[in-house]
Amino acid sequence: MDGLEAVEIKLSGLERTCRIDSEFYRKENLIVLDVLKKKKHAPLTDSFSVSDGNHMSISDDFCQDGIRYYRGADIYNFFIEEASPICISTESFNLPVMKRSHLKKTTFLCQLSAR
Repeated sequence: MDGLEAVEIKLSGLERTCRIDSEFYRKENLIVLDVLKKKKHAPLTDSFSVSDGNHMSISDDFCQDGIRYYRGADIYNFFIEEASPICISTESFNLPVMKRSHLKKTTFLCQLSAR
């Protein structure tokens, strides 16, 4: 097994989505997870309203000018990539089903700097 690694995970030890892919359970990822578990932490949902966005086909409404629309593909190493921005019309942005996709300013960073 030169160059290969093996990790044994119990079914009861799978994380909440029950992932079983080998990349998720690489030894280095498990080490990081152990370090994080020892730190004082809280779920992101305690500080933010987290949504998985919309589930409608919005791509037909992409345009050059309008309201910036962020996709999962626009996130790279925790930063928003601006290389190929996509916009949607104001009408699409204001649809009731799009409300859960709106980015909103938060005071979380101010709370962190006050600590």
